[in-house]
This record gives sequence, structure tokens and C-alpha cells, in this order.
Amino acid sequence: LITGGLRGLGLAVAQWLVSRGARRIALLGRSAARADQRAAIERLRARGAQVLTLQTDVADPQQVQQAIATVERELGALSGAIHAAGLLDDAMLPGQDAARFARALAPKTGGAWNLHVALRSRPGAILVLFSSVAALLGLPGQANYAAANAGLDALARWRVARGARAISINW
Repeated sequence: LITGGLRGLGLAVAQWLVSRGARRIALLGRSAARADQRAAIERLRARGAQVLTLQTDVADPQQVQQAIATVERELGALSGAIHAAGLLDDAMLPGQDAARFARALAPKTGGAWNLHVALRSRPGAILVLFSSVAALLGLPGQANYAAANAGLDALARWRVARGARAISINW
């Protein structure tokens, strides 16, 4: 299962996984797939992959639970999730407010937590979180994004400390 799976890094990861033999992939996106994305998905299918796409807001716990139930019904047991969803709402710190932080945090940290909750009944499932170097170094205008990514890093460490499988990659 790949969140943010219809765009950029998420779709690139799906292509990489299929090139390495993955045959069952679920791509979750907040919006329906556009024509160019549908074409990329068809190329994955032409390579032998069964690809399920679901319009899902990963920040909504009920939508995540429903998506995972659909994935497991259609594709079989879930072995893990790659969380590549995110949202940028850049502004220098004086221009940041609670609403901007909430918009950046919801898909990253809220989505990661929802995936964690959904996966905790699947002990072998791994949660791969796509964080950013912004969590380590900060970037001008991206305090909210840096905070969201630091949250991913903390969740991965917390899961591992409790015996769950997780990794956070600071791209």
C-alpha cells in the first residue's frame, strides 16, 4: 500500500517495486487519478502487476480503515505501507499560523498515525515513512513541513522501540 501513490515519489516507488517483482500494489491518493497517472498505472499492469487505486484521505482514520479492508479483500493480506503522502503550505515563520500547521501535519503525521493504528493488528507489517531532511536541518518557509516530518521520524522510533517494524527515510 502506498499513500500519495498517484503522484511523484509515491508513483515512482510503485514503478520501482514492480520492476523488482512486486505484483500486488494499492495506490492511495486524495484525488482521483488523472489521465497521465492512469497511463502510468496501465504501464504497471502491463508489466504484470495487479494495481488497485483508491481515493482516500489518509488523514481520515475511517477512510484509512476502509481502504485497508478493500485492499485486503481485493489483493490479499497487507505486508506493509509506504507513506509518501504530504502537503506543502510554505510561508516564513511570521506568516505561519495554526491552520497552516494543521494543513501540513494532517496528511503527514495524522496519516502516519492512522496507518500505524491500522497496521498494529498485523505484527509483521512494516510502515515505511517518507520524511525529509527538513526534519533534521529545517528549510526556510517550511517550519510546518519540518515539524510534520519530525513527527514521522519520532513515530518510526516509537514503533521500533515497541517491537513493530518501521523506518523513516529523510529524503
